[in-house]
Amino acid sequence: GDKATHEEGAVGIGVRYMSIRPPKNLQTQLQTNTGASVLEAEIFAEHAASLRHHGKLVEKAMAALETYDGPNADEKDRLLDAVAETVYNYFVLREAVGINNHDHPIKFYKITPPILARMGAI
Repeated sequence: GDKATHEEGAVGIGVRYMSIRPPKNLQTQLQTNTGASVLEAEIFAEHAASLRHHGKLVEKAMAALETYDGPNADEKDRLLDAVAETVYNYFVLREAVGINNHDHPIKFYKITPPILARMGAI
């Protein structure tokens, strides 16, 4: 057959090439970037970044608690308070962005009942 030249954004079918474009119902949705939708996307990205950051703080706090093996009960008590405060702050942030169920992070981060009790959750 004839050799057709490949154009940018085209897909070859046999020796013919055709441009790909989204269906009209999606095309109009993608092209309506209002100021509000752009702002909403930025806010969503900020929420995600903040949740990720606070999740990492919970991971660090839980790791510090897991690795603590000191004999000082007062130090362990202070560490439990710090972990509970970190988890509390994470839960408050989750609720602020509309996530009210904390079952997943409790299991994921292995947040124990004593920590939850210090937060007033139990």
